[in-house]
Amino acid sequence: MPRNMPTFRDRFSAPPFKRFYEPDSIRIMTDAIDFACRMLPNGVPESESLRRRLATHILHDIDAGERDPLRLATSAVFSIGV
Repeated sequence: MPRNMPTFRDRFSAPPFKRFYEPDSIRIMTDAIDFACRMLPNGVPESESLRRRLATHILHDIDAGERDPLRLATSAVFSIGV
């Protein structure tokens, strides 16, 4: 593949536009990512890429209308297959 061509990851890993969230939604997302990290099984290293995958899943779910931090966290943890 030519170097100037974006990869699939480059094209689809970030939202196509910036989104804005109300303070309450940001609090819910913050609680959800904290819950998700605490839900990880022992032995699963908490890396930046893992937190990013969890956060991305939480963003998709909150955009779909979910507002419960525990459900957001549970869904995110299950989405990464641990």
